[in-house]
Amino acid sequence: MIRMDVAWGQDTYGQLGNNSTTNSALPVQVSGLSRVIGIAAGAYPSLAVDRDNNVWGWGVNPSGQLGNGTTNQALVPVQTLALGTPTALAGGHDHSVAAQDDGNMKTWGSVR
Repeated sequence: MIRMDVAWGQDTYGQLGNNSTTNSALPVQVSGLSRVIGIAAGAYPSLAVDRDNNVWGWGVNPSGQLGNGTTNQALVPVQTLALGTPTALAGGHDHSVAAQDDGNMKTWGSVR
C-alpha cells in the first residue's frame, strides 16, 4: 500500500500540512487526512483528494489557490469548495486545477 498522507521537505508556508512551518527531512503525518487516493503539489499549495471525492488544500494561499474562498494560509488541510467529482489534481505556483469526471475542468487562484 502506498501512503499518501505524509509529506516532507520545505515547510516555510505550511506545505507539509502538519500544523507547523518547520522543514522536515523525514516524512511527517499530514493532519486530519485519511482515505487519500490522489495528491498534487505546486510551488506553494499541496492538494489531496479522498475516497469521498473531497479535495483538500494546505500551504500558502495569497491568490486563493486552496480554493476555500479565502486567502488565508493553512497549516493543516482545508476543504476546497464547489467541486464535483475530481479525477485529477494539479497545483501550480499561484493556482490549482482539477479535472472532473464529467470532462470539465475547474481552476482557482491566480494565473499571473
